[in-house]
Amino acid sequence: AFTAQVRRERAFGPRRTETASGRDRRRDEDEDDDSIFESSQTGPARTRSRTSSPTNDQYNPPRDRDPGNERRQRELSVKVPGNSQGLDTGLELRTGDQVTLSAEGSIVAGQRVGSVNANGRQGSFFGNPRYPFPQAGAGALLGFIRDTAGRQSQIFLVGTQLTFTAQAEGKLFLLVNDDNYGDNSGEFIVRIKLN
Repeated sequence: AFTAQVRRERAFGPRRTETASGRDRRRDEDEDDDSIFESSQTGPARTRSRTSSPTNDQYNPPRDRDPGNERRQRELSVKVPGNSQGLDTGLELRTGDQVTLSAEGSIVAGQRVGSVNANGRQGSFFGNPRYPFPQAGAGALLGFIRDTAGRQSQIFLVGTQLTFTAQAEGKLFLLVNDDNYGDNSGEFIVRIKLN
């Protein structure tokens, strides 16, 4: 059951006079009738359509027929901490999506490595087989895609800049290339653009 209260602002203007028919008649014909239950000469109130129509109706604005269009042009920024072993960016990718990532900032990838940008440390720390991606230096920014079943794509190097076409569907994850995350600090700020 519902309880409804209907209120209408009343104008305290000209007074009513009784007619021979027993109905109220106003002295001022321009005044609106304040009875909400009597028939109106202007017709019924405007109702909202239950179906979507491509009109300029304020209640039914036109909708884009392509539901994928909302997600095609999307940009976001995420912070990837220096000890990240797999940060969910929240970005759902589909096969064929073109993604551009650019990373700024620096992290400390342990005392031996020191401060590095998203390209990671080059030199003697390059090629460590214990790293998630041995082909990149310590502290490098990496990525992978995980599908809804939990399967993970191959890890790839993001570095400071990367544009790629998604070869799998799923969420984009970002991580840091290291074998000991306990002594890492700092963060990368990664801008992600989906076309």
